[in-house]
Amino acid sequence: MENQSIIVRRLTNDDLNDIASLLKEFYPEWSMDYCRSWWDNKYNKNPYGEPMNYGAYIDGILVGVECCMPIEYVNGDKSVIMLISCDSKVRKAYRGKGIWSKVVRYCMENVFTTSDYPLILGFPNYRNSYPGYQKMKWQTIDQMHNYVMVNSAEKFSKAFGGKKTIKRLIGRMLVLQRTLISLTNTSSFEIAPCSNSELLWDDTDERIHLAHGDAMLDWKRLYKDIKTVSIKCNGRQVASCIYSFGEFEDELICKIEKFVTDGSSLKRKRQAFSAMLKYLKKNVPEAAFVRIWTMKNTEVEQLCKECLMMKSSHPNPFIIKQRSNEYDNSKWNLSFLDLD
Repeated sequence: MENQSIIVRRLTNDDLNDIASLLKEFYPEWSMDYCRSWWDNKYNKNPYGEPMNYGAYIDGILVGVECCMPIEYVNGDKSVIMLISCDSKVRKAYRGKGIWSKVVRYCMENVFTTSDYPLILGFPNYRNSYPGYQKMKWQTIDQMHNYVMVNSAEKFSKAFGGKKTIKRLIGRMLVLQRTLISLTNTSSFEIAPCSNSELLWDDTDERIHLAHGDAMLDWKRLYKDIKTVSIKCNGRQVASCIYSFGEFEDELICKIEKFVTDGSSLKRKRQAFSAMLKYLKKNVPEAAFVRIWTMKNTEVEQLCKECLMMKSSHPNPFIIKQRSNEYDNSKWNLSFLDLD
């Protein structure tokens, strides 16, 4: 390995078979055709612009990637197209050799010298990649908190190593959650699939948010199993939700991507959120757990606490790497998005 040369370059469609082969190592249940289709839909058909994907080759083998796709972020009445770091992977046999840092450094340099994207955002793993990003001077501006509702104690324990302490915690949490859901009056709520145009987008609690327009949701449906539902009470819509499916340690999980409520009271919002959790437990029984990410001190985090969801001990940092100090602002209100 020490004598092998590492070639780092930008990836193109000509590398699709190499990319599919790398994905296959991480997702062995995926076929090569599905790997190619998933990648093509996620990156090449992104409605917001050109992706910036990079790979490291050793002896003709793609051994690591750092991939960024454009996304629209909104702050008040202003928006900006920026990049978000999505797929960062190194083959198991090549880890611990400095490959990941080489690819990330090349990505940072190339993005800011060959494109107009002002920022790269990321939500790295707290234990694994976050220390590496810190060494490369990425700026930490906030934290994403991870809350989960256990659907299957057996599958959840398996996904997290089956430790006895976790099993006991799960047992207590399941009792609390079932008690809360049973005591929360959700009988008057109706939850049903809806179209994009029926979704609520009252983001007053989110100081910045992903712009989930029709183009966004139609695109995400190409490579994800996205569901959109409305929550009504006495015939009036009080909330809406977007959720999808993924995997964690070979176990299926359900991910709440967005939960938005109208201007109802906190009690009504909690009832709507509880009704949504109850709906997911009934309709996605094969999922090990239901997960939602939320920024700290937001209304959604309050709802997670109200409904006794389990909180991860390690939040995911929200980090950025910027082109220059032109956008420098470490506050979560992200006033660097001021486009005037």
